[in-house]
Amino acid sequence: MSNRQMKRAELIRRNQNIVIRRLNRDEYRLTIRELTGIDFDISGFPLDPLAEGFDNNGSALSMSPMQMELYVDAARKILDRAIVSGDQPKSIRYRFQPEVGNGDDSRVRYGEYNAIVHGGQNPVEGDFKVLHHVSWDRVCNARDFALPEEGVYKIRIRAGGKVPSREDVVRTARAALEHRFEEQMRDNPNGEKYHREAVTQTMAHFKTDRIYNYGPPRLKLIHDINGQPIVISEFDVDAPREQPGVYEFQARFNANKTSISIEYAYSIPSVLENFWFQSHDSFARPVAYLDWFEIKGPINEAWPPKSHQKILGDLDLSKEPDSAQVRKVVALFLRRAFRRPVTDEEIQAKLQQYNDAKKSGKSVREAIQIPLVAILCSPKFPDGTAIVGVSGLQNAILKKEALFLNCLSKKMLTYALGREMGLVDTDLIEQASRYVQKHDYRLSTLVEFIVCSDAFQNR
Repeated sequence: MSNRQMKRAELIRRNQNIVIRRLNRDEYRLTIRELTGIDFDISGFPLDPLAEGFDNNGSALSMSPMQMELYVDAARKILDRAIVSGDQPKSIRYRFQPEVGNGDDSRVRYGEYNAIVHGGQNPVEGDFKVLHHVSWDRVCNARDFALPEEGVYKIRIRAGGKVPSREDVVRTARAALEHRFEEQMRDNPNGEKYHREAVTQTMAHFKTDRIYNYGPPRLKLIHDINGQPIVISEFDVDAPREQPGVYEFQARFNANKTSISIEYAYSIPSVLENFWFQSHDSFARPVAYLDWFEIKGPINEAWPPKSHQKILGDLDLSKEPDSAQVRKVVALFLRRAFRRPVTDEEIQAKLQQYNDAKKSGKSVREAIQIPLVAILCSPKFPDGTAIVGVSGLQNAILKKEALFLNCLSKKMLTYALGREMGLVDTDLIEQASRYVQKHDYRLSTLVEFIVCSDAFQNR
């Protein structure tokens, strides 16, 4: 087949296949941020499949009831964060002093919780915990506490550092090697020649290798969300021990129990000459001195926040709004979400959802969120059929037997044959669909057709 024929066949294939296009994860996050002002965490969504090296290829971005459930749940969470009511939450500040204890019995009262403040098995110098190397028992943390309000909080860490010189590295290495040499001589005095050669070679390594041209010590800040550790930052502690600096970060917390952990994070390559020595406190390496860490918030630059104002404008949730105000909010959100002019029929359908919610006894905040959630979860089939919610997707699929069968047959054949379906497979896909339709739409008949097909037998 010539290049011209292949190009023509590909164009024909593209014109025959109608793709139900959806946003991929990154597109969804950026669209939500532009629409509502909320930077939503999309890590809970399934990874988007790649097609021809791209994760935004519509032919690979499938839509399932599970995906629809995730969109509905995400829409509710987004609007819960974006739209607020009542007074601005009071700010709290919890300061943790890691030198207070090294075990889980070290508890300090913060709000309603006796939090565990654990300094790890790190030595103490004055008011500082000394973080020297990575180890499971050298983590400083505060855990088993919860914050009174969900939101963005500021985490501040007061710490200083000390960077050893090359002379310090050589001095500590020589002391450790001399001690090891004495032990080797006691165990195997006949090997003195080889022991001395090993000392000489190892000392040359510590004197010349560039891995000991140290930078400032480095720490890793981690917090826990629903049992999942999230790294907020890895940062250099460039302030000296004598004048510690305060390092600030921001992270979002929910109202569940959480934790904050600080770990040593300066990595030195482990090689034959130093692997046995790196975890010794006497080994000269960048050291961090941790004084305290604290959490403060929630942080709100304005109240109501910008996300609230972006969606509702000047609508006051503490009062009963008139229909014109609600219509204005819904119409503007519709236009911005759909990025096109909207009809009175579309606006009225969403207003009816608000009115029904109010009649059922919901507050203004709860009622206004219902049509907005529906807007964020309102895809359409290529022929214009609207889909609202998971049940709407299921009903729409059941009404489009040919489209559903074609898509299902194509997916099953792709999996069974281990390759992407192309133009040459169009007849096979249609035969599979007709076979299933002829046998009362039983899934087992599709499996039977595929297994018995020449394409599967000769794959």
